[in-house]
Amino acid sequence: MAVIAGLAGLVVLLLDVLFPVPFPLSAVIAVVAVVAVAVVVIWCRRNYVAAMDFAVWSLEAGHES
Repeated sequence: MAVIAGLAGLVVLLLDVLFPVPFPLSAVIAVVAVVAVAVVVIWCRRNYVAAMDFAVWSLEAGHES
């Protein structure tokens, strides 16, 4: 959770520096950034787990390279 909050904070700061906008829109951008970063982190973690499961299956099946 800390990774998601940290990355989303960096995204919001970067967007705020590059594209200054009024507060209400900035709050909307912050929420969208948190959701987007959460989706990317969860997707990357699921891909990592799937790759590790495949590696274990491959080694157990005797498919050594």
